[in-house]
Amino acid sequence: MGFDVIEGGVANDRVIDTVEAYMANLMSLENALRELSRHQPNNQLCISSQRVIDECLDFVEVYTI
Repeated sequence: MGFDVIEGGVANDRVIDTVEAYMANLMSLENALRELSRHQPNNQLCISSQRVIDECLDFVEVYTI
């Protein structure tokens, strides 16, 4: 069973570095959790259904950066 829309967090390099330090026994669990609690979450949205795009999104404008 697939999903039309999936939302979830994105781990940045600081998160990965903290997890890897913990897994390599270079950081205690308490320190790792403290570090991870300071990170601002980054979220991403994946729309995997053309139906959702067609029914729920409206084109507004396009411009060159």
